[in-house]
Amino acid sequence: SRRRHTRYWRDWSSDVCSSDLEGYMFRRVNGVDPREAPLTVLLERSYELKGFVFDANTREPISRALVRFDAVDENGKETPRSNRRIRSLRSREGFFTRDGLPAGNYRVRISSYEHFPVEQIISVPTSLEVVDFPLERGEQIFIQVTNAEGEPIRRVRVTPKILQSGSGNRGKWTNLPTAGRLETNDMGELTIGALEEGPLRLRLRHRDYLEIESELEVGVASRSQVQRFTLVRGAVIRGRLLRP
Repeated sequence: SRRRHTRYWRDWSSDVCSSDLEGYMFRRVNGVDPREAPLTVLLERSYELKGFVFDANTREPISRALVRFDAVDENGKETPRSNRRIRSLRSREGFFTRDGLPAGNYRVRISSYEHFPVEQIISVPTSLEVVDFPLERGEQIFIQVTNAEGEPIRRVRVTPKILQSGSGNRGKWTNLPTAGRLETNDMGELTIGALEEGPLRLRLRHRDYLEIESELEVGVASRSQVQRFTLVRGAVIRGRLLRP
């Protein structure tokens, strides 16, 4: 059965009525006087979108894929975020469900640590019970970060950059969007996937070490190689500021 909750705060200067009905968008109405009953509140229907994210070649489900939603108009242009804020989520065993969506068009963006990102514009409500999202697997590289003594460094922030193609961006390196923050583990190791063959630049940062950037070539040869990096510990300067 559907449930409805109506709440009143008896502050006569700023009374609020909240209406929450399953299957409809939550709505809050300000400036309500409880003595003026009955109150008519028009609610907008809400819908859910179910999807399945899987490997395009093996059809194996992809867990922890990041799913983002953006409301768009009929031309695919994003609507103001202030009107439609939709939280992102991650797939579980390939499946995800986003409920509480008002009717409209949405750009669904899906990214994974090992697969190329995809995006698709979907009209909600959809006639499909579950929408399929096949992802193509990309190349991977394996890196290991140590200090001058050969000890692994954990929590090194790694930012991959790719060389933009096109005459307007020739020679310009831009950050590669990833499915999450990339950091080395306790062994100083990290695997980066969803990469295309070609040049790649890595930026390595840690608060106790000097930042470095290094370029490498992603391809067949890099699959079986471990990319090793050594960071040099930086100096710490402490001081005190005094008023003149």
